[in-house]
Amino acid sequence: MEPIKLAIDDTKGGLCKICEIMKKFDQCICTALSTQVKARLNLQGYLNAYRNCDNVWTLVLNNVEIKDGSGAMHVDKMKIVACEGKHSKSAPAQGSQKTTANASRVGSGYSGPAQHGDADSGNVDEDRSDEDVL
Repeated sequence: MEPIKLAIDDTKGGLCKICEIMKKFDQCICTALSTQVKARLNLQGYLNAYRNCDNVWTLVLNNVEIKDGSGAMHVDKMKIVACEGKHSKSAPAQGSQKTTANASRVGSGYSGPAQHGDADSGNVDEDRSDEDVL
């Protein structure tokens, strides 16, 4: 993100050009993820907080184990930001994915909270039990 900020500062009227670059980047990443990436990851951890604002989900997980076909990795804390993808004429359809991903957003098939209060709450519930394991 720093190079983009520097480009905005250095470019006269650069906001339009930067927006075009970011839009093209998102399209290219979405295309590459939907057509070239075949690997799957399994995440298992404790849901610490969740929020849904303007159709953007934010999930904060603790003690996350990430598994793929070759092994597993442990992460103390993970933040996932997911939003619904928009199909454009220049980008191919994303298949059956519920969300898309780019460099700053990780796609997630998570459909929303099933319990523990209001989805818009930004509060962290410290007294959660093992029922919150994803």
